[in-house]
Amino acid sequence: MLLLAAALPPPSPAQSVTASEVKAAFVYNFAKFVDWPPASQPSDAITFCLMGQSETTEVLQRTLPGKTVNARRVALKRIHRTPELSLCQILFLADDAGRDAETYLAESRTLPILSVTEISGMADRGVMIEFVLEENKVRFEINLDSANRAGLKISSKLLSLARVVNVGKGGP
Repeated sequence: MLLLAAALPPPSPAQSVTASEVKAAFVYNFAKFVDWPPASQPSDAITFCLMGQSETTEVLQRTLPGKTVNARRVALKRIHRTPELSLCQILFLADDAGRDAETYLAESRTLPILSVTEISGMADRGVMIEFVLEENKVRFEINLDSANRAGLKISSKLLSLARVVNVGKGGP
């Protein structure tokens, strides 16, 4: 939960943090705990690509501009076509992405792109990180085989906070 401390201001007594704000904070902080192959990332920026629309994408659009990750500026891009995937280091699939999510997932499966979603059941289908709600808390599952196949190395610190799924199956 330390991941959240750096991303969210402390709530005032009259306000509480929403699940979407927690998810957005996690998405931002995931970038700090993943290593991409050196040839796959520009040296000056890390690009977060958003597909679909949800409260979480709205929070990401509001909070990511101006931030940095490991001394690299954060770039934010809404994508609408699969060729745009080559610009992404992180792909966030909003809960309304629907069938398009499957298409983007198939296109990005072996690319060094960290895929993150709030669509239920997608970690078992190859998304690397899926948010789940358990006992009114935001948790996440990590498909380690999918990350390994894409050449991404996920920190043991991040893995210790997640439920690891699909090990040995590799996803579709």
